[in-house]
Amino acid sequence: MPKYKAALHLHVKGDPVDNIKYTCQEAILRAKELGFKVIAITCHRKAVCTEADIKFGKENGVLVIPGIEAEIEGKELLIINVDQSIEDIKTFEDLRKYKKRNPNIFTIAPHPFYFLPACIGNKIEKNADLIDSLEWSYFYSPLFNPNKRAANLAKKLNKPIIGTSDTHNLDHFDHTYAIIETDELNTQSVIEALKNNQVDLYTNSFSFIKLFELLWILYKSVR
Repeated sequence: MPKYKAALHLHVKGDPVDNIKYTCQEAILRAKELGFKVIAITCHRKAVCTEADIKFGKENGVLVIPGIEAEIEGKELLIINVDQSIEDIKTFEDLRKYKKRNPNIFTIAPHPFYFLPACIGNKIEKNADLIDSLEWSYFYSPLFNPNKRAANLAKKLNKPIIGTSDTHNLDHFDHTYAIIETDELNTQSVIEALKNNQVDLYTNSFSFIKLFELLWILYKSVR
């Protein structure tokens, strides 16, 4: 069965929280250059992906899936394969109703145990019916790796672990990503593959010093 590189946590220009410098179409071209076949556009609180972006992706051999990094009761949650009404979802109960109407969405708990107030970690088990997978974040080193806790919980809950580079800077695009195994390269097949855990993790750790350098680069990229 074919395998495809996928970046499922990607911020672009128009994000209402972070000041991203590159456009969605620039991200698509970078994805193409690096051999990615699937990307999800997941800006904070806003579904910014347009039909024009999806068409541009198709023209360049990249499947573009609209998504969002939603804020649910103060906690962040990646939701992909969404429509514009996802912006109205504010509570876990709202999301349950949305998911019932839209069963083909896929959710990822981003950086769940990274000690930030918006991390959803301690609410995952209580809302396990809403959490389809947990993220393995690119931001770690051998001495600092909250991803291990996420991986352990994913195993306990029998959910996939999804590698992402939480891209805010196109230089970070290719460090950690998902490899999806699916017969067909379309949104429905990709979502089904993710839900069936037909996904592998590609990642490399950074040195602890490099993490500080990345923090500075990230800070500058969103200013």
